[in-house]
Amino acid sequence: MKNPPCKRKYYTVIFLVVFLPFLFFNAGCWDREELEELAYVMVIGIDYLPEEEKLEVTTIINHPRGLAMQVGGEGGGNDEPFHLITTQGISISTALEQQNAFIARRAYFGHNEVIVVGEKLARQGLHQILDRLIREREVRLGNYMYVTADDVKKVLRSHTKIEEGLAPFLSSQPEGTISSLAPVVDIRKFVRSMLDEGIEPVLALLSTRTEAPISPREAETSGQVSPEEGLEKTLPDKLLVPEISGAGVFKGDRLAGFMDIDETKGLLYMQGEIKNSLEIIKDPLGNAGYITLNVLESRSKIAPFFQDGSPGVLLEVKAKSEIC
Repeated sequence: MKNPPCKRKYYTVIFLVVFLPFLFFNAGCWDREELEELAYVMVIGIDYLPEEEKLEVTTIINHPRGLAMQVGGEGGGNDEPFHLITTQGISISTALEQQNAFIARRAYFGHNEVIVVGEKLARQGLHQILDRLIREREVRLGNYMYVTADDVKKVLRSHTKIEEGLAPFLSSQPEGTISSLAPVVDIRKFVRSMLDEGIEPVLALLSTRTEAPISPREAETSGQVSPEEGLEKTLPDKLLVPEISGAGVFKGDRLAGFMDIDETKGLLYMQGEIKNSLEIIKDPLGNAGYITLNVLESRSKIAPFFQDGSPGVLLEVKAKSEIC
């Protein structure tokens, strides 16, 4: 039996009232941006210039042709997979805006994973950049943070042993073995430590060192020798390579000083964050020689107390390890 005309008309009205508004929420890609129109920022380096009273921002940006060569495509000659751009401004926003004069694409920060701050800026206070970075919708709060006592541009120009460029080296380190040499801190953790009472933030210390290359391949990977030249070119005397060890200690948002590897290990043990750390101890049975332990995980317990009117802290650390 067919529905009467009035009933069909009723169903039509219900359909239009319920489903028609959904069309307004499916406007398509009205604000889309083509991939080839974006410049993908991988690392942001920031420092303070006291003489100019400006911030200096250096970004590592994916080089399109170099990236194609890195993944097996056809690159152009000696193109590197990354490109550095340095600009200055009275704020991080104005410095980043100046970079538009050097690139024909919009800088995109959605793929950025690392932020490196210089010592001068850190001692001035990171409040100058944190507010802007937190409010930037493209900058994720999971970006890893590093502090360096070296020149930021020099650090960002250093070349790694295996990875093609500094960006993948810094972004992959927190997931590797860095947890035994330096703290793993992102924007979210730094701000939370800065705001919590009784806790001060720390950052992994990023530095550089120079060493002689041991092979043409190492010099080629570092960008000092092109693949076409290979063995025919004399190797450079020194290569500049990055190193992650130690920590920078903050009071609030200002850098107070640095800790070496042993001090950093003590901090990580106290925080219960030490992993994959090698410890060498004397044989507890009294035999000659030493025993090497690989610490797999650790837990800590902190108990404050007063003794003779002076405050103290009892620190108990329990570690699970295996004999190497």
